Amino acid sequence: MQKIISTFWGYFYGVVRFSAVDSILVFRAVGLLGFTIYVMGFFCLCTGRLTSSPPAYFLLVFSASTCVLISLLVDFNLSAALIHCFYVVMVLGRAVLRWRQHRSNRPRSPGGLFITTQSLVQPSRHVS
Repeated sequence: MQKIISTFWGYFYGVVRFSAVDSILVFRAVGLLGFTIYVMGFFCLCTGRLTSSPPAYFLLVFSASTCVLISLLVDFNLSAALIHCFYVVMVLGRAVLRWRQHRSNRPRSPGGLFITTQSLVQPSRHVS
């Protein structure tokens, strides 16, 4: 009986160990994807194909820093984690500011709901 249990645990340990190696490779691949997104975004920014004002730039930075943060779950580095957390917080802060600005520029109805452009257009009444 003891031999069966030790064989089972040996097999189980081998399976867990194998899947742990696979998950480490997946986390590292996600980090490399984040690096690639950073490089593509910076290249487009430097060549003038992208500016830092549209939401696409912030989406690139957010996705790249999130990918790198995921990879840091396996290979932790405090400095890298702090800078990528800073990037995520800044991008989310910019998104909130942009949302507030967009929201404050829209006309409102007295009930507090947004007025749509269709409700501003009144059908013309032709008297025949």
